[in-house]
Amino acid sequence: MISAAQAEIDGPTGWLGRALGPQTLELTADEWPCELPYPPFLELVSASVDGVLVPGITVSSVGRLRVPDGAPAGEVVLRWRAGYDGTKTPAVPANAKAAVILSTNMLRSMNRDDVFIEQEQVNGVGSTTWTVSKDVSEAIERTIGNLLAPLRVWS
Repeated sequence: MISAAQAEIDGPTGWLGRALGPQTLELTADEWPCELPYPPFLELVSASVDGVLVPGITVSSVGRLRVPDGAPAGEVVLRWRAGYDGTKTPAVPANAKAAVILSTNMLRSMNRDDVFIEQEQVNGVGSTTWTVSKDVSEAIERTIGNLLAPLRVWS
């Protein structure tokens, strides 16, 4: 469930526009891009054009590409590592960890066969509630959005 919660937020599959955990990413384009998406940038793994490795490509610490004059044109494939690793980049921000934990806990509360039963009452015994109310669910989703707002990359 943690992976599902993180995938909704993190990297190319997520809405945050950044890589939380270290991961290798790939971009294919018709021309050299100016910048690599999904910061923070860790390292360039490879750069090729039409399947041939191109030497001399460098990337700044914020993911801006420096392509030497005369670099070939064609189908560009870039592979790089991105994410928070606690060494080359800071550790995963505490607000991102909190958002993943909240999201995971919300998924766990919904992972029941009886998730659609709001309340069952037995006279003289008591009652039990199984679902997260719509109001609580919306509050959790807003909180996750607020925690991650400072980290979001808008493109």
